[in-house]
Amino acid sequence: MTFKDNFNRIVVWMRLFLVLFGFLISAPALATEVSEDATNEKPAVLEPEITKPIASETPLWEFDYERGRNTARLGTQMGTAGVIAIVTGIGLIGAGIANGQEGFESFSENWMPLSGMMLGFTGILAVQVGAPVAAMGTAKSHRALVDGRQADRGCGSCVLAVVLSVPNPLSLISLPVSYTVSSSQRRSDQLRYHRYKGFSSPKVKMSRRGVGLSWQF
Repeated sequence: MTFKDNFNRIVVWMRLFLVLFGFLISAPALATEVSEDATNEKPAVLEPEITKPIASETPLWEFDYERGRNTARLGTQMGTAGVIAIVTGIGLIGAGIANGQEGFESFSENWMPLSGMMLGFTGILAVQVGAPVAAMGTAKSHRALVDGRQADRGCGSCVLAVVLSVPNPLSLISLPVSYTVSSSQRRSDQLRYHRYKGFSSPKVKMSRRGVGLSWQF
């Protein structure tokens, strides 16, 4: 290999080295130019969102009032079902005794009085449980009216209904009174709520054709 060939080979390698070196030097410069172009871009203008008017929401105390009335209604339904069960149980016991089923030793032979006793016991339990449920629901609905400034604080009828619903030796007398007091308080609170909503009281009209009931909304 001659000197000229070696020299040409060295020149080729030097050119390749210079090309690679130039590329390495120019790469950071290109990156900075791209970043500068990106930063110089104007940020997109966000258009303000059009807010829709919020509809008037129902006050929370009205939901509490409805929940309280639903709870009281459930307790009243339990009490009504309990009374029906007690009356039916007494009827079964009476029918069993009339048919000569006076003993309680065998269910197959004396199923009527035994069924009457079980049904009556279930009815008593339902009446006992339904009384405090109705009383607590009445107290909750009245408290909701107080929160809505539709009634004054304090509810003696609510407290009396709750106290009388507690099991005691005189439950036979106190439970009916508890149901009656809580029901009366709910009617009074309902009139306040109807006045707040703008409902008129029902009117009873008597005429030659009979008795009519009208209610304006």
